[in-house]
Amino acid sequence: MVLIPVLGLKNLNGMMALLVGFALGSLVYGIIAYIRNSLAIPAAVMENLGVRAAMRRSKTLVAGRKGRIFLLGLLMIALYMVAGALQMPFALLILHSRSAEHVLVQVISLLVAFLCNSLIGPVAAIALCLFYIDERVRKEAFDIEFLMSKTSTGAAAASGDATVEPA
Repeated sequence: MVLIPVLGLKNLNGMMALLVGFALGSLVYGIIAYIRNSLAIPAAVMENLGVRAAMRRSKTLVAGRKGRIFLLGLLMIALYMVAGALQMPFALLILHSRSAEHVLVQVISLLVAFLCNSLIGPVAAIALCLFYIDERVRKEAFDIEFLMSKTSTGAAAASGDATVEPA
């Protein structure tokens, strides 16, 4: 192996430590990248942005607020752990079931997993959308801007400023 002496590693323990270090560094970078881009989908939908523009928009909205989104991620992990705890008895039943019962227990286990994931997945998406709106309100006074645009178009239509051409 030419790689080990080049890196200054004399034994396998050093190589394992290096691999664990790379894995932990990659995990930390992945979490930071997820947090930085977490508001990209709501930004793309609400503002009709492309992929890169939505990612840039998410980066500007998340600046200084990464802790809140990290805590939301921890909450989602906790909810998925609760869902896993609900699925655990069925997994144990599958291990101890005979072949005839095994199919029935497997179907029940899959239904419980489907229900848990169907309830938790939308909660995460809704929470990210609410965080997006909250960041727009805090940084850009989005709610006032939105109400003013609705009021100005509603007032123009009510006062008769809008002209309607006959067909």
